[in-house]
Amino acid sequence: MKVNQNLSILFWVWKDKADETGKAPIYVRLTIEGVRAQFSMGQKINPTQFNPKSGMLRGTSEDAKTVNNYINLVKGKIQQHYNILITQFDYVTPEMVKNAFLGKSDHQKTIIDAFTYHNEQFEQKVKAGLRAGASLVKFKTTVDHLKKFLKKEFNLTDIPLANIKHSFAEDFEHLFIRFK
Repeated sequence: MKVNQNLSILFWVWKDKADETGKAPIYVRLTIEGVRAQFSMGQKINPTQFNPKSGMLRGTSEDAKTVNNYINLVKGKIQQHYNILITQFDYVTPEMVKNAFLGKSDHQKTIIDAFTYHNEQFEQKVKAGLRAGASLVKFKTTVDHLKKFLKKEFNLTDIPLANIKHSFAEDFEHLFIRFK
């Protein structure tokens, strides 16, 4: 069952990384269930202009407005990526949100990936006469049952291998027996 997770987005200035002009980078810290990930926003500012409570720049100068608009844009896009990820996975990590925002391909291996790989390898063995074709049919049927199980129990089409718990196998076995 999907557990509700809360995403926290914090913008902060890393003063220790200030350059020779005194400007420091703005960092984004993502926190979910106490686990953190952070990355630079790609903007440098004078640290005295930053209000840590609001996560925005103080003042109404054109630079402050531009950076504040960018902060709001980044926050919105991060939230958007998070919302997409929670529809695809039972458990979302801050690293997953960070990678989605940064456009990094961090495809996690899923159970359907594993079964598909296995079945492709097994099919090669069947073609070579090393395995029985009836076994391949049973493996393909298992994938169909697995997809039904994921849809019925979790309203998902797939699940990362890292998110599979022992109870998943027991529940699947129970449902698989009902299908026979």
